[in-house]
Amino acid sequence: MSTDQSPENGPLPDEDISALLLLRSAYDCEPPREEFVADLAEKLEAEFAQVSMSAVTASSGESQRGGSTWRRKVQSVVAMCAAAVVVLAVIIGTSQPSYSWTSMLRALEAQPWVESTVEEDNERETHGWFSQANRQVVIRNGGDVVWNDWDRHLQSRYTSGESIVWRDRLEGIEPQTAESLLLTFLGSEDEHLSTGHLSEITVLSESWRTIGEGDNQFVELSVSLSLGDGDTQRLLMTLNPETHLPLKCQLIDETAVVASTVRFAYPDEGPQQVYDVGVPRDVLVHDVTSPDVPILTASNDLTRSSVADVVTPVVEDPSPSVAVDVVPEPVETPPVDEAVADASIEDVINLQADAPTLVVKSAAEMSRRVDELMAACWEANGITPAVSSSDEEFFRRVYLDLTGRVPTVSECREFMGDTSVDRRQHLVEQLLARRDHATHLGAVWRRMLLPDGVDLSMYGGTSSFEEWLSERFRDNVPYDELVRRLLLAEGRVSESGPILFYTALNLKPEEIAAQTSRAFLGIRLECAQCHDHFFDNRLKQTDFWGMAAFFAQISQPEGKMDRVSPVLKVADTDHGEVTLPDSDDVIGAKFLLGSSLDDSDESPSRRQQLASWITADDNPHFARATVNRVWAHLFGRGLVDPVDDMRIDNPSLCPEVLDELAGYFVATDFNLRDLFRVIVNSQTYQLTSRSLEDDPASTLHFAQMNIKSFTAEQLYDSISVATRLEPLGTDDGSLMRFANNGRQAFLEQFRAPPGQVTDYQAGIPQALTLMNGGLMQSATDLRSSGILKSLEAPFFTNEQRVDTLFLATLSRLPDEAERQEMLDYVLADEGERQQRFSDVLWVLLNSAEFTLNH
Repeated sequence: MSTDQSPENGPLPDEDISALLLLRSAYDCEPPREEFVADLAEKLEAEFAQVSMSAVTASSGESQRGGSTWRRKVQSVVAMCAAAVVVLAVIIGTSQPSYSWTSMLRALEAQPWVESTVEEDNERETHGWFSQANRQVVIRNGGDVVWNDWDRHLQSRYTSGESIVWRDRLEGIEPQTAESLLLTFLGSEDEHLSTGHLSEITVLSESWRTIGEGDNQFVELSVSLSLGDGDTQRLLMTLNPETHLPLKCQLIDETAVVASTVRFAYPDEGPQQVYDVGVPRDVLVHDVTSPDVPILTASNDLTRSSVADVVTPVVEDPSPSVAVDVVPEPVETPPVDEAVADASIEDVINLQADAPTLVVKSAAEMSRRVDELMAACWEANGITPAVSSSDEEFFRRVYLDLTGRVPTVSECREFMGDTSVDRRQHLVEQLLARRDHATHLGAVWRRMLLPDGVDLSMYGGTSSFEEWLSERFRDNVPYDELVRRLLLAEGRVSESGPILFYTALNLKPEEIAAQTSRAFLGIRLECAQCHDHFFDNRLKQTDFWGMAAFFAQISQPEGKMDRVSPVLKVADTDHGEVTLPDSDDVIGAKFLLGSSLDDSDESPSRRQQLASWITADDNPHFARATVNRVWAHLFGRGLVDPVDDMRIDNPSLCPEVLDELAGYFVATDFNLRDLFRVIVNSQTYQLTSRSLEDDPASTLHFAQMNIKSFTAEQLYDSISVATRLEPLGTDDGSLMRFANNGRQAFLEQFRAPPGQVTDYQAGIPQALTLMNGGLMQSATDLRSSGILKSLEAPFFTNEQRVDTLFLATLSRLPDEAERQEMLDYVLADEGERQQRFSDVLWVLLNSAEFTLNH
């Protein structure tokens, strides 16, 4: 149901819609003061008593004649009572913590690792390790070990006294929850690790009380559970009152006797291999999934040939949680100074990079690996990295980078109130799953794929193209598949979906070849379009036109594109060639690695063969170019800069980082979301942008975060979110980025120059547009700004109003000096207080701190 309708009566009156919008805005506000609530309750009680007495003494005829008035009066009282209930619920709900089975489980799952020890009367001690982030569960019962790794879908089992650890696929076994694992630990059995979840668990009853005094005060949580198979279980848990984490859990049997006790610890690091949990190091590991691979010990070396046919590779250290680097045979490559001076472009490519070396790791392991490689890079260059960013700095940065907007006030308060150790990782997971992330990437990739300065309105504009990209990102379509769909697009030129990639380039083979090479291979191939490259004599003109020939057999218009009928269909034909300029020499289609395509009648189309070659696992450029672009999006510059000029004399600043991330990207089947997850969870990304000294080498080598200016889209969306200028576009709270005429008009007049995202580039016309244009006027107008309207609520103090404006714009609270300066200005003229708050909002929106991503 739409939010502007009632369930019985259809559309709400205008005044009710206004009230609803005000209430929405108020959700972002501070809780009201206790004096206000007490005063409100007293007035409500008096008003309700008066109306109730009137109802009792009124005659039935008068009731009927005045039915409409009566209904309005009752509705008014009920509405006021409902408001009071909401206010009181907020106050009561935030004034005292509440403890429950659910909150305890949530706290458990947020820990990097949970370690449990079961106290039993017999000598058979049980230990457990659990990590939700790493998707790992380990149980050691006496000398027996079971290790489930859901990231790699492997289970390792060891029975005490045997000489082999058996490793098999985790087929049909879903990851366990903290809930079922807790009961598994208590039961001192490991059979549930083999069969998956316990039966459905339901909370029958629960209660809690405070025990102890002073510093020794704890929470005792009593829970009765139904295990779904007729069994019930009672647990008595001792919780840390601040973290909600269990310190001890007792299983109570039918006679109210403690059957077993589990004690918990929370280490930052868990076991990394089976030998860390008691398996003797001389025990062999046998991979059941690959019976031809020899049995290994912890000290065996794997040859590359033995790995080639392994479905799930066995590594040098055969732990189910250790990273696996699967490497191909090295390619003999001559050093640069021995290269032939007139070599073709394939030599450049071969000299620059081999096929990516597969890197199979969990996302968390890969983040740590990035940090290790970056630390080595800094040490080699004599650079001391900056300190880690504050929570507020990281919070705002990751919102802008992943969703393209600043956070709302309520999102700020929620994150600031989260004290869990993994709050940053949890936030990243939330943002990656949001629709705003997908639509933001749609805008980022649209800018990358379509040429700047081209009027595309006659083809339907860019909105449908951007929406098509966003849908692919929303569904987390593998990036290689997305690129293949784009390169193989067919349709009418008037369609604004993926076919716009071709129509925007005038369907000219040379323009399409140049843009394809830049976007997906990171190579500026057009430098050799008219002649051999002036500055790199290894780039030949025939290399460029050999690439263009792949696009020569798509249907071509007769005449200029601006005169083409909108019904012209773009599709592959069986004819079409390219020739060298000012020559009749026909150039055949040729891959950049030197081999020619299969042009027989039975072969796939040229575009199909090119798309397959570009997105192949062993293409030396596709994965690296994509990683470099994602890195540049997050850091303001690429590991290779410019991002579309990856060549041998423009090497990566940290080549090991680029190579290993590319290998990881290929190993995850080109999972773009995983790539973002790895980088933003790294400590490198989370370094501060603040520095007491101006050290260009530090920002150049990513030892300090670069400061990035907003894109036009980020600027509009952030102003809209900060001021509540527009209603949210969907039920999930995401922005309305398509079919938004006001947004589109702003973007046309306020776009950052292409390729200039690190330095602030807004010129005088754009600055005046921001300061005095219609968007800013609406955003700070008392009649249209949602946030200014919400601040009129009587339970706000002036200090809270200032704090709310800072949170809405800068995603942080003001310091004492800032708060006092704003209060002095606002209170200087009480009669103009509301207008002066509007002035404060205007100043914050026009500040460099707001318009920069730092």
